[in-house]
Amino acid sequence: MIKPKRAKIFHRRPRRAVIVGNLLEPRIGRVPYTGAELGVFWGETLLYLHTRFPGFCLIGVDAWEYPAYGPGSDDGFRSYRKFPLERFYDDVMVWADKTPMVQIVRDDTAAAALQFPDDYVDFIFIDADHTEAGVRADIYAWAPKVRSDGIIIGHDHEYPSVKRAIDDLLPGWTAHEHSVWSIDKRDTCFP
Repeated sequence: MIKPKRAKIFHRRPRRAVIVGNLLEPRIGRVPYTGAELGVFWGETLLYLHTRFPGFCLIGVDAWEYPAYGPGSDDGFRSYRKFPLERFYDDVMVWADKTPMVQIVRDDTAAAALQFPDDYVDFIFIDADHTEAGVRADIYAWAPKVRSDGIIIGHDHEYPSVKRAIDDLLPGWTAHEHSVWSIDKRDTCFP
């Protein structure tokens, strides 16, 4: 019997992850530095951050399920039907299970926030549901989890749905290369 090949989840250095790492590097003050990535997908950003900052405690949150909504529901809709999400999850777990500094939460990203107390993480990286409602839900659920001196980072600000949500909830956010956006928690209205 021939065994199927496993997907390579870290085949290149993801450009967005480099930008996220560059935003985090000057902020690292406490050990361990803790962060959450919302929308792990095949895990390359999470693995890059773990490799670049091996002392970080990282939380990766993703449902690895096909969205229930469809085209026309929002301009942020992305179909994932062509991707083997269950295999991506399995591949992420292969290395995450061996890494005590990485915790994987398989759940809806907004719902998963209930598992963590407020002021728990130093940063979040939002790259999950790109619908306006999804981005809003992630910001409302996770912004309180970020410490007051932390940072909220996200991806794909060029999506109109993402931009509407961050313009409304996080006015003053900064655009970076490769569609990364950020704002210091202290510059938001979130406690």
